[in-house]
Amino acid sequence: VFVMPPALGYSDVWDMVAWWDEDILQMKLRDEEHDSDYSSFQSILKTYGINKQLAPNWVPSDYTLQSISVQEHSDKERVFYIIFCNSENKPLVFSTTQRNRPVSRSYEKDVHYIETYIVAGNQHYIFTNVNSISVVWYLENYECSLSTNLSLEEVKQMIDSIYERSS
Repeated sequence: VFVMPPALGYSDVWDMVAWWDEDILQMKLRDEEHDSDYSSFQSILKTYGINKQLAPNWVPSDYTLQSISVQEHSDKERVFYIIFCNSENKPLVFSTTQRNRPVSRSYEKDVHYIETYIVAGNQHYIFTNVNSISVVWYLENYECSLSTNLSLEEVKQMIDSIYERSS
């Protein structure tokens, strides 16, 4: 565990922590993340008064839900995460950031591929980074992203499922 010092803007040395394993490094604000037993990503959004369909309705059947969490930031912006893994422990990570206002943001990509995929009038930017496919898009004041090792066809099927009405 690594802690970020007050000189970086945190009120004390214990506000920001990092943890890692052999595959990932994650930085978190202590006491500002909430994990819960929510049954679906849409249910956690509704808990926070968000009634927009932002999450995919479809994921490949070999992926199972691992966690759903929320990070609340001091500027009243929230980040919602949902993580699925398959039997090979390959992750599929979806996130939505509720923004108070538009902000500039950069995403790391490689030179191999980028596509603008339009569904329901919304632009989704699909690109590759190392061995994964990422998708980013805005829907009103929600910045959404998806990162996975799925095929491009499966990624597009997930995007399409966001806009399908549930029956």
